[in-house]
Amino acid sequence: MWLAEDAGGGTIGGGAMELALQTRAKRILADGRYFFETRELHHRAASVQGSELELSGMICAGRQVNVVYLCRPDHDREVVERIAQGFEEQRGGWALDRDGLCWLEEAPCRGTRFHVDENGRSRLEQGLDPPRRLTILGAGHCGRALADLAGGLGYGVEVWDIRRDLVQSLEAEGYRTRWVEDFRRVGERVRSPEQTPVLVMTPDVPNDVRALGGALGRGFPFLGAMGSRAKLSEIFKRLKREGFSGEDLSTITAPVGLPIGSRTPAEIAVSVMAQLIGRRSRWESDESLGSDESGIMIEEEESRLVRKNSSR
Repeated sequence: MWLAEDAGGGTIGGGAMELALQTRAKRILADGRYFFETRELHHRAASVQGSELELSGMICAGRQVNVVYLCRPDHDREVVERIAQGFEEQRGGWALDRDGLCWLEEAPCRGTRFHVDENGRSRLEQGLDPPRRLTILGAGHCGRALADLAGGLGYGVEVWDIRRDLVQSLEAEGYRTRWVEDFRRVGERVRSPEQTPVLVMTPDVPNDVRALGGALGRGFPFLGAMGSRAKLSEIFKRLKREGFSGEDLSTITAPVGLPIGSRTPAEIAVSVMAQLIGRRSRWESDESLGSDESGIMIEEEESRLVRKNSSR
């Protein structure tokens, strides 16, 4: 989350904790002096005996580390501009500790990571290569709606198409798009295939077949195809004629999306992203992406404490 005197953006989770931090940040900005701080907060109604953690003002269980740093134009402008460029290029990263903000040519991690070294020095790091990726084959209405929604959810989205006019149109609007002569060639060009779901929604059956044929066997964690039962049946028949086995075809999720009665492109995008979110833990293992496990354990401990207190 960033804050300036008259603007701001992002969030650290909302609620009383965020409001308190915003109020405090205004005082830090008004003071204008160097400022770096880390605070570990506990989301509990009351402190736990022996705990050194501060209460956050929230009671939802779990904990959060806040790192606060005052960027100064004379000291940080060049680094911030380089980070902004890296964000656009989806490469590199940055780090923040008591010495200030610095640019890193190599991404230090996937997503964001906070750690304390053996000397007790706190350091916050972030890789600008998107921690989550999505490749969409087809820049039509559904592909565009899916790119909008996925981008808003923090995915690094690439949209591929054989139609130059659509590619150029979306590119002019700020989408990350790529033209390809043949959809079959996309599968071999996707970066980080083991971490990249692929959604196929080309304009017709022949192109769907080419797109899926080029993606099968490439190690994508999720491969989905959109279409009616009749359309998908024809696609699978053609893929079998090309030599793909039933085992190969079983790796395709079709029709893609949860069955929520979606009709419009925007509704279809919701159903597809809901399905992806539900399945992505199967291929995500990087702790920097924020596994829910620690939160679950803390919540279970909260439940045990409540049951214990109730039994008394």
